[in-house]
Amino acid sequence: MRLLSKYNVVVVGSTSKIAQLLAPYIRDVFSQIIVVNHRLISNHEISFFPNALNLIVDFSRPNLAYEKIVGEVLDKLNGPTILMNFTGVLGPVSDFTEIDIEKTLSIVNENLGPFFVLTKFASLLEKESAYVGFSGAGVGGNSLDLSSVGYAAAKGSTGVLIDAINLELKKSEKFAFLIAPGAFPSKMQRAILDNPKQRSENTIAFEQALETLSKEPNVTKLISLLDYLLKNLSLAGGKVFSAKWDNLEEISNNDDLGKIRRIN
Repeated sequence: MRLLSKYNVVVVGSTSKIAQLLAPYIRDVFSQIIVVNHRLISNHEISFFPNALNLIVDFSRPNLAYEKIVGEVLDKLNGPTILMNFTGVLGPVSDFTEIDIEKTLSIVNENLGPFFVLTKFASLLEKESAYVGFSGAGVGGNSLDLSSVGYAAAKGSTGVLIDAINLELKKSEKFAFLIAPGAFPSKMQRAILDNPKQRSENTIAFEQALETLSKEPNVTKLISLLDYLLKNLSLAGGKVFSAKWDNLEEISNNDDLGKIRRIN
């Protein structure tokens, strides 16, 4: 079984709630941690990854962001690397029929920018490396969250693209996959609660946000899933998994679990 201690990890978006909740696990299992954020972080935020190298990258200009990551991160990586992308921008909360199209498209770009930068960067890493994204916006069916169309559109795009990206990375023994971690307390949940229409209509998203913010977060299942997938990269590659709905036995026994349906 592959030992995770031989890996570097690059944590992108360490200020997100999910990254902070996973910080003890990440600190425990990886040999070197590099943290990338879009801004200077506070001492409190630094404390989640106290021994990490901290870098600032402006993803609003993706081509320059890619060049900066190549220039400042690549030569610091000795051995295989796990790229963990925790970035996410919810954007305006509104019904599909009421969206501001230009603002919605800007939110799509804000979310897809880091995704493209990091998946492109993954192609430069040593073999056995992997890109891991946290997909959000639900995994379809009753879990699909359209409270922010721009956010859902971006995360839906990554779900479709991850298979194709993994096919390319596999040629050099690298991998890419996504995890929908479930709802956790965050600014995104607050934004839904603060939206007057969501509140007055008591939408599903509003009820979920209310419930999420009222509970102490538990990442036990998410950590178990992430740990299993990182130790079984060839099985995980090209797929989208749900920490809430998928269990390890089903994943190990069903090679198609997590694949987006294709229509040929």
